[in-house]
Amino acid sequence: MCKTASAGAAAAQAHFQAVARAIAKHNAIIRTRFPMSDPFYQKVEACFFGAFWDMPLQLLTFLDAVEKTCGINGEEHEAFALQLKQEIVAARRSTKNPARDARGEIKWERTLPFAVRALPDEIAAQARAFFASVYAVGGVDRGALHAHEKGFWSRHRRLVKVEKKAKRDKEDLYRVLLVLQRRLPDDLCGKVLRLAL
Repeated sequence: MCKTASAGAAAAQAHFQAVARAIAKHNAIIRTRFPMSDPFYQKVEACFFGAFWDMPLQLLTFLDAVEKTCGINGEEHEAFALQLKQEIVAARRSTKNPARDARGEIKWERTLPFAVRALPDEIAAQARAFFASVYAVGGVDRGALHAHEKGFWSRHRRLVKVEKKAKRDKEDLYRVLLVLQRRLPDDLCGKVLRLAL
């Protein structure tokens, strides 16, 4: 593999890790707040849960294109996969475990915390950087990949639409308001919070 291809593959892999972390964090929050039987969980799962590394298939297709074009061998692929797995596990651990009642049953919150509002935007920004890094690698079939990118953005738009309709965690919003009140005048706090919603 030439140095240019190696640098292109490394850049694409780094961007893939960033989008994988954002998706892992997002999906972990959904999994700790909603049971699998919940209609909201099922809609999010249909939009954005992947079967392998929890990634949408379109992103994996882009990664595969880079690995093939750049001649990534099995050993390099395995090393990257191990590193990626560790990062995804760390991102999932960053979310708190669901609360349990006295009998040990999970008390599903069935609401979205304030922080989730930013995650679809973070996923989008990281995905754009990843797609650009893949297109920058010479020799990838841009035409074939473009269809997969369109599929990814279609799923992402559905995710954003589903999450806009979800019930918000009122306690979480109250905590955000208290933090804002430490730094801003009261009349400005409400305006800032409404902008963030």
